[in-house]
Amino acid sequence: ALVFVAHDRVFMDRIGTHVLYLGGSKPVFRKATFSQFVELQEELEEQREREAQRLNAEIERKMDFVRRFGAKATKARQAGSRQKMAKKLEKELEGFRPEAKRKELSFKWPEPPKADKTILSVADLAFAFPDGVSLWPPLTFTIYRGQRIALVGHNGCGKSTLLKILAGSLVKMGYYSQHQTELLNSSGTVLGEIRRLSDPRMTEEELMSVLGLFLLGQNYFDRQVSSLSGGERSRLVLASLFLARANFLVLDEPTNHLDLESREALVEALNAFDGTLLMVAHDRYLLSEVADEAWSMDGDGITVYKEGFAEYDVARRAALAASKAGKEREKDAGRKAEGPGKALDREELKRLKREQAEQRNALYKKMRPKQEAYAKLETQLEALLTEQSDVEAALADPEVYADGNKTTELLKKFSQLKESSEQALEKLGELEAELAELEAQRAALSMNGGGDEL
Repeated sequence: ALVFVAHDRVFMDRIGTHVLYLGGSKPVFRKATFSQFVELQEELEEQREREAQRLNAEIERKMDFVRRFGAKATKARQAGSRQKMAKKLEKELEGFRPEAKRKELSFKWPEPPKADKTILSVADLAFAFPDGVSLWPPLTFTIYRGQRIALVGHNGCGKSTLLKILAGSLVKMGYYSQHQTELLNSSGTVLGEIRRLSDPRMTEEELMSVLGLFLLGQNYFDRQVSSLSGGERSRLVLASLFLARANFLVLDEPTNHLDLESREALVEALNAFDGTLLMVAHDRYLLSEVADEAWSMDGDGITVYKEGFAEYDVARRAALAASKAGKEREKDAGRKAEGPGKALDREELKRLKREQAEQRNALYKKMRPKQEAYAKLETQLEALLTEQSDVEAALADPEVYADGNKTTELLKKFSQLKESSEQALEKLGELEAELAELEAQRAALSMNGGGDEL
């Protein structure tokens, strides 16, 4: 059993099988990933709203009867009955009051001045620490208006350093750093600091309004910055960036210290931003949802992935697997060279490695599409089984079962879902058998000197 709290939405979806939500009027425990839980809660809330509307309409009809005929002796008894029924419905309506929603951060970006087509042009940019160590070779690249770039790479490759260098460019730029909260005046007030950091043309009302949108409402205006939490300071800096009317945003870990709701709201805000964006982040959800392309930095320079973070992530995993395979091959070759029997010369080792690499590549090409198909089918099956369970639960409801048309419709749907899930299970079984055969070949290759995991 594992219980965890996290702000990383991708991590929660991949690891969590259940959600215990404590943000409503009462705890809610559901078997679902976080994304499934959010979607289900929205559907349930929509159902509650529809039922509340129905009850309100019914109450209004009954009370309209009371108002029209309550004073007539011939209708007084009926009017009294309708009034009692309306009061009963009002009590029922109490159970359909909307749940308090998860806090949201929602706003519209101020209109920035239109930038030139070329936002930033870099030629042979080099950087070295005092000890002479360079992070990357001289870089040459151009950023054009409207590009949305995620700067990615392993820790220490120089992503944040590059952003700091670029932040001195001549374009009108908004720069947010994960350490930028240190630039805040700790003795100043929240309202005073956002006034100091924002565009001087902003009115007092606009400043206060934006602070409220960043969950720093009236209760925060006169607070000293020193009393704010890390997340509150981050939101204050982001609010000032928002008010600077920038058309080029450079963001270094903008979701650090932000909770999940604020992260999701920032994603929506950045998706609504029509300027140019260059960012570094460890938040995979942010990178996947906001960036249109990923630029990977390493010792060889920059590699551009036009399909975005997903394409980069696939390439990164493949490179890790290849690196691991290479190390295993070197170990195996070393063991064979050192073991009993005739030693292999250098040319023989090269030939052996080449043959093993070809065999592994061929095997990988066969396994990869089947693994992807299996994962996709598994997700589809899970969705089918969940929907099938929901239909079963609905059929078990006496009120639903009493409705003949509704029951017929649900039974038909249940039959379709059952047939689809059985077909998916059958296909999964076939894929499992095929993957098991390929896995056996991989194991045999490993025993014969392949020595790596695909």
